Amino acid sequence: MAMLISKYWNPTNLLSIWSRVRASNFPKPLSPLFPYKRTVEDKIKSIKGYKNSNVILNVCDPDSKATIRGSRKLTIQEYEIPEFREGIILYNSEVREISRYIEDYGASPESLAVLDQKYREYLELMNCIATNAEFFRAQLLQYAKFQFRNRVDDGTFAMVEANFDVDREWETHNVVQGAANLTDPASDALADINNLIDQFYIQNDGEVMGTLIMNTYTWNLLKRNDKLGEWLFNMRRVDPRDYFSTLGVNIMIDNTSFQTQLADTTPKQKYIEDGNICIVPNQRLGHIVCSESDLFRDMLRNKSQRPDIGYDDETGAVVRCVEYSDPDKIKTTIEAHIFPAFDTGMMEKCCVLRGKLNA
Repeated sequence: MAMLISKYWNPTNLLSIWSRVRASNFPKPLSPLFPYKRTVEDKIKSIKGYKNSNVILNVCDPDSKATIRGSRKLTIQEYEIPEFREGIILYNSEVREISRYIEDYGASPESLAVLDQKYREYLELMNCIATNAEFFRAQLLQYAKFQFRNRVDDGTFAMVEANFDVDREWETHNVVQGAANLTDPASDALADINNLIDQFYIQNDGEVMGTLIMNTYTWNLLKRNDKLGEWLFNMRRVDPRDYFSTLGVNIMIDNTSFQTQLADTTPKQKYIEDGNICIVPNQRLGHIVCSESDLFRDMLRNKSQRPDIGYDDETGAVVRCVEYSDPDKIKTTIEAHIFPAFDTGMMEKCCVLRGKLNA
């Protein structure tokens, strides 16, 4: 029975289904900023230090020694790339039911409809890997750090923090604390936005175009702001984006969300939090680094002999399907070793406004 269903339930077919629906059904708008990159290393180094600056040289007497400029402290942090792995099982009763439909109807809408329910479970699992990566991206943009659950020596889990701003230099120079109450239409929210954009151009020496990233709730608060409405009226414009275009920035509205647990009762959380407005250069900021697992390396060495394993370049996930008998069942596991990282010097080019939200 299991062999009959394996024609439809195998890594090649599963990855093909994921590839077809990934972009439309599971959008991850921040992914172009941190695309995936494969590595053979199981650790990653974050290097923070030198930054290009326009600094005037000191005047020097012709007969005196050159002034020695103090070097900036170089910070190197090393993190072990964590492994994320979960699985699902097609139990004997499901294998028998699906196989019976395939025997009776072949690859018909009836039999595929039964399979579709299990495909949905698989796609949800693949999306969990992509969700982890998107969460990492959003946290780096807003806080230059993130937390994740990691297994410790005794087999239990503990929260681990990866902080790319241990000296708080980014927090000091790249974070703007909002003064205006964004929920009050009469507040001067535009002044906060202008301060953010000014700080962005200072950090980038005015050389790049930028994009403001916020969620739908924050964007709607800005659209209701009286000062923005006044500008639109005076300039005879109707699109609020026009105001920001005059400042040389684009707008990205991220209305996606995630859950920390599978339960339906778990509240959804927004990747970009209410009140936070990020501004980034219009270019790649870093990568989601994907470490090659032992399973993946084994697949490369024995590809013709490992039809039970497949690899997805878009998420760094390895998919494995293993058939069991007595009773018949198929276990499908998905694992990925992923970790986010800014490219050298790119974190310093990103800024964020922490807007006030007083009810």
